[in-house]
Amino acid sequence: AGEAASETDAIEPALAGLPRLIRARADAVLAEADLATGDTRRAAIRYARAAQTAPEDFAVNYGAAMAHLRAGDDAAAVRYLARALNRRPDVAGLYETIGEIHYRSGDPARAARFLESSVARDPSRRKATYLLARVRYLRGDYAGASALFDRVADGPADEWSFRAGLDGALAREALGDPDGAERRYLLAEGGGPYSARAHYNHALLLAHHGRLDEAIAQLEAAITASPDTLRYRYARARMLTTKGDTRAVRRALFDVLENYPDEPLALLWLGGIDYNRTLYDSAEPFLRRAAAKGSLSDGASSSSLAPRREDPLRPTAPRSSPDASARPPGEAFADLSRYGADDSEG
Repeated sequence: AGEAASETDAIEPALAGLPRLIRARADAVLAEADLATGDTRRAAIRYARAAQTAPEDFAVNYGAAMAHLRAGDDAAAVRYLARALNRRPDVAGLYETIGEIHYRSGDPARAARFLESSVARDPSRRKATYLLARVRYLRGDYAGASALFDRVADGPADEWSFRAGLDGALAREALGDPDGAERRYLLAEGGGPYSARAHYNHALLLAHHGRLDEAIAQLEAAITASPDTLRYRYARARMLTTKGDTRAVRRALFDVLENYPDEPLALLWLGGIDYNRTLYDSAEPFLRRAAAKGSLSDGASSSSLAPRREDPLRPTAPRSSPDASARPPGEAFADLSRYGADDSEG
């Protein structure tokens, strides 16, 4: 990276005499080279200089926005995107990206305005539609959210359809439509990256309506789909506790210890069961081991005993890759989309 930086620095003196727009585009090319080597800070500086040299240039401002997103400077990214919008107010992807930034920063009202503009200009934009549904959901418009989630979930199978299917079920729950929620969960359980979460949320819905045996079966499916998620294993033990099946609870907790031998919550829980049954000799080893651990692990905090719905995309989710379609066709400029951060499941 250091050698690449020195090479691009050596080129800079030759740019001084170039016409203004060419000089800005050349700076942008150097910034792209910095991005390729992972030097996001230097890339953002070069792009900022390019945008200062040619503030009217769409491609330079868009590139500056994407570089600042990579560098973690959302406020600067929004400023450059706003400049790009002044040049090309017809580009739906720009509204989507600004809306997503406001969504992540916890400003749903402002996010809604930009996402609505994106969808109005291009109703086929699945990510913008999904994010707009999330904003409506967070603002309590469950009917509006449900309609948008359905539109995305019923489209082609991709990241957004999986997310929308799971969130659509939550919206239907909020609307008091458990049957509709269950239909959505069943579809989400059929495959995709969120099948385990769908099984888990479905289990909580079933348990809420007293269908404990079915709920436990859904948790078994969640554990099979995601065996490393302790929350699912503890939720199963909790539901078995609700059923009053102490033997099954113990089996479930021993299952945790088989995979995680020093898991403190399972040890404490087992010790508590035996202590409450006055089996003090049996309880003591579990309680001693739990005390020796000192604290509960991240995956098995006491909050594991209070199951909650899992949300596939919170406002604090990792930023997603910049959308190359925000560049209008015909722009002779580098494809910036490949430099976006990964938006994987957290």
